[in-house]
Amino acid sequence: IMDHFMFTVQDDNDPPNLSGDSIFVIRVLPIDDVPPELYPGTTLQMTVEEYELTQFTKEVLRYTDMDSEDRDLKYALIQAPTDTDENNPVVFGSLVLTDHPDSKVTEFTQAQINHHKISYAPPNVELGITAHVVQFRYTVKDMAGNSVEGVFTIFLQPVNNNPPQITNTGFTVFEGGMHIITATELDAQDLDTES
Repeated sequence: IMDHFMFTVQDDNDPPNLSGDSIFVIRVLPIDDVPPELYPGTTLQMTVEEYELTQFTKEVLRYTDMDSEDRDLKYALIQAPTDTDENNPVVFGSLVLTDHPDSKVTEFTQAQINHHKISYAPPNVELGITAHVVQFRYTVKDMAGNSVEGVFTIFLQPVNNNPPQITNTGFTVFEGGMHIITATELDAQDLDTES
């Protein structure tokens, strides 16, 4: 923002000596004192299938700041992705580099999100039939140090991807005899199917 005013100076001589017109320029430099804000329409949630590396997109995770470029908006994890089950609040998966899924990240930029460079890697465990709600907490900070906290939610869905496990031991019985078949001899279990 700029402003100015014109002025002249005169002395106390009779008649007074006058200077020429001068312009005094005032330039006001903005101060970046506003934290990043959530971009309108951003969902802060996504659905992920078990075992599926899933990229973050700017439709699900996007902050903006009038005084900062996307490469200067930095995310930092406060809490790793954690299962929200009160009875079992364990770390459940991690944020990783999309091109190097073995490289976990705790800091990244909005520009990396925009270019699909950050992904969620679910835990390498069979979920069975139970869906999980996973959340992580983070801060977003601009170059001036203004920050805001947020929570991202991941709906982790089980996938029926394993064949049933069969127990088939057989048995021997005498002719004319009788035997009750039990689960130790013949059984089928499927972690992905309700019993």
